[in-house]
Amino acid sequence: LTVESAGLVSSVSSNQSNASESPAAWNATESTSGAGPSIVSIFCKSWKAILVGTYGLMVSLLLVRWMVSWLSLRWLKSQSATCPRTLEIYETSIKEVGLSFQPVLKISVAVSTPMAFDVLRPTIEMPNRFESWSETRQRIVFLQELNHVKRQDALWDLLARLNITLSWFHPSVHFAQQQLKRTRETATDAAVLAMNIDPAGYASELLEIAIGASRPSMAHAM
Repeated sequence: LTVESAGLVSSVSSNQSNASESPAAWNATESTSGAGPSIVSIFCKSWKAILVGTYGLMVSLLLVRWMVSWLSLRWLKSQSATCPRTLEIYETSIKEVGLSFQPVLKISVAVSTPMAFDVLRPTIEMPNRFESWSETRQRIVFLQELNHVKRQDALWDLLARLNITLSWFHPSVHFAQQQLKRTRETATDAAVLAMNIDPAGYASELLEIAIGASRPSMAHAM
């Protein structure tokens, strides 16, 4: 009985020592197994920071570019001369298009082709050779630019730029902007041709304007 009792006591004490050592071993195992996920989590956080930083940098650059373009138009508008006389053909064109207000008409040596811009106070900018054009060409140009104003193309262009600024990483956004430009010009041409304008004459006048804009003298003026 003494020997058996001693063996039983020894067995119990051995089991207790193993049980007391088990939590320490388990903690060591858990700490060792936890080292992997912590490295992965750090890696993921680093990549997230890089992606967020890259996105923020690109948005900032596009906003700066947008601001420079806006300031350039402000400068152009301030430096351009208001048309010195009231043009009857301009007023007639406004009525034809159906505008309830008269956009600001300006002439500048800094532009080579007609353009319409500004959301809050629409402005039509003409090249300095504009007054030497025939009445037919003047009417065609007025109808085209006034239709841009009527369709609020400057506003749509602003929204498209904002969309690209925020979603610059998505190829479909850039494709959509190009499609918007084509659709805008096509719709404007269709609106002008619907006002008893000869299609062949319309195309010829626009071609002459484009050729005049590409001449060296005008390029130098730009």
